[in-house]
Amino acid sequence: MERGFTVIIACRSSSKGKMAVALINDEFNGNGKAVFLTSLDLADFGSVRDFAKSFIKRFGICHVLVNNAGINTTGVSR
Repeated sequence: MERGFTVIIACRSSSKGKMAVALINDEFNGNGKAVFLTSLDLADFGSVRDFAKSFIKRFGICHVLVNNAGINTTGVSR
């Protein structure tokens, strides 16, 4: 039995987030969906609070959290 899913994409770059959403939605057409809710900069507590408020308002609960730290290609950490 297959179950549907919703993947919430959270990243600093709106364009990269929207691109990831399109790729996920193309790959899993029908069984789930991806959503870019709002940008999220983990180095900015205001951004984190805004994301959390938007998430709770729209979805209420998170059943599974998957973190991906990504790759820093600039050599600069904030």
